[in-house]
Amino acid sequence: MLGSATSGLIRGERSERPTEREVARRIIEYLRRRGYVWYVQYPRPPIVERERLVDTGRYYSRQSRDLFIYVRERGTMIDPDVFPEELALFDSESAWRINSHMAIVNDAEEQSLDSAETVLSLHGFRQWDHPREVLEIYFALGDFSVFGEQYAK
Repeated sequence: MLGSATSGLIRGERSERPTEREVARRIIEYLRRRGYVWYVQYPRPPIVERERLVDTGRYYSRQSRDLFIYVRERGTMIDPDVFPEELALFDSESAWRINSHMAIVNDAEEQSLDSAETVLSLHGFRQWDHPREVLEIYFALGDFSVFGEQYAK
C-alpha cells in the first residue's frame, strides 16, 4: 500500500521536503483538530515581576538622600558587605546606623542610592515606603506594628 507521497518517486518525479515551518504548521493544525489548546503570552513578563508577588519580609524605603533597609521578624537583614565599596554607603566616612532589623543610610549620593536599590532588589528586598517618622520609630522599637495593626502578625 503505497501512498501518494511515494507514487511520485516511483514515476521519477522529484519530491520536495517540507520546510521546518511547514512541518510545525501541520503539527499545530493536527493538534488543534484533536482539541488541544495552548496559550502563548508575548512578551513574557520579566521574572522580577513574578518574584515581587512573594513577600519575603524584606523591604527598603528611599526618602530624598536617605535609605531605610528593614526586615520583619522572619526576614534576614542584608550584610553591608554585599554593597560595593564604590557606593560608599557603609564606609567609615558615611553616616549610617544598623541593628538586627534595620539599617539607615543618611545623606548618600543619588547614584549610590540607585545602585543600592538594584542590589537590594536582587537580594529579595522590595520597596515599601512609609513616613520617615514611622521608620525611625521602627528602628528604635523593632515592633512591626508601627506600620499598622494589620501588619503586626
